[in-house]
Amino acid sequence: MLNEIKEIIHYSPLTAQIVIENGPVARAARPGHFVIVRFDSEGMRIPFTIVKTSADDGTISIIIHRAAGLGNLLSTLEPGMVIPDLLGPLGQAMEIDENATVVCIGDGAGFVPLLPVIRSCRERNTRVISVFSEQSAQAACLLPLVEKYSEIVDASASGVETALNELLARVKPDHIIMSGPTTLLKSIADITRHKGVRATAILNMMMIDGVGLCGICRVMVGGKRLLTCIEGPAFDAHAIDFDQLLNRQRHFV
Repeated sequence: MLNEIKEIIHYSPLTAQIVIENGPVARAARPGHFVIVRFDSEGMRIPFTIVKTSADDGTISIIIHRAAGLGNLLSTLEPGMVIPDLLGPLGQAMEIDENATVVCIGDGAGFVPLLPVIRSCRERNTRVISVFSEQSAQAACLLPLVEKYSEIVDASASGVETALNELLARVKPDHIIMSGPTTLLKSIADITRHKGVRATAILNMMMIDGVGLCGICRVMVGGKRLLTCIEGPAFDAHAIDFDQLLNRQRHFV
């Protein structure tokens, strides 16, 4: 049945993968796409990265973390439930590097949007190095999903800036892809700009409709006003106006 929850895979008491039947989305989705889900008719519309698809089974997977402002949502879900509203795939698919070296950087929550990118890069014979900025419970439970496809760098003790500079001293990546708090993205963008390394930031923005009507997710990129839900969520990190973005987030959060 369309939008039926087929399976719930628990990684920790706080984090789980939700497998949802939706053949049209499963066949169309690519790394970088997301869906907006409303789990009950009176609930919020929440954006989730599509972390995995199976065209054969007609399913997509999202990851829910209870601490990410979602209260006790996980405890209300069970296999067999039908989700009333699921819109997608939304956003723009990311260009996946082939036969290259890619560094992915994020915090615990920030690694969720990176999961489909990491897996797709490995499928295209690209070396992936993943830098975790923290070792929280969420980061720890996602680690097994990352280390299957990637080398791991733990930056929780030294800090991302130090770990990244040390990494760039011995490795010359073709591309750095990052996700997580805006302050972290801004810091990494400054380092990669100085080092001359191409960088992409996957933005985590508040959204209401996901089709560009509300305008809450707009961001300045290269001097142009773009909508994360339509033209993103991934942008050239060196073109994003992070100061303007931080000001907007202070206003809406």
